[in-house]
Amino acid sequence: MSNWFKGWTFDLAFDLGAATIRVCQGETIIVNQPAVAAVTERRRTRSRKLHAVGQSAHALSGKTGPEISVVALQNAGVIEDATLLTDVLKQMLADAGLTRLSRARAALVLPTAIGGVHARLMRDVIRQVGLRDVLL
Repeated sequence: MSNWFKGWTFDLAFDLGAATIRVCQGETIIVNQPAVAAVTERRRTRSRKLHAVGQSAHALSGKTGPEISVVALQNAGVIEDATLLTDVLKQMLADAGLTRLSRARAALVLPTAIGGVHARLMRDVIRQVGLRDVLL
């Protein structure tokens, strides 16, 4: 493949830690946010409505009413809700100005002790965000 096509793709690196989410493009950190979300839980449908992500959700911690809760996206390295994590990543990338991701490739940083099922779940979450290839 010629170098002409390199201008049409860009690569991202994801570090989905228990405390923070970092996304790098090249050598630049474009997302560095706490791994929390402010949500409203709907008991009848068992779904969640996203209100705030990252730093803005962290600022709401302890300041919301009983209908909005601030939740961590991972507990002991395990994803609590894959759909919520996908929505949070989409929102964080949109806030960083990255919306057209269909040609992008991603590298995903995972702990060494992670199991195969959890690694595949993390890869699937990144693919649902809209990235083409995911390298673990």
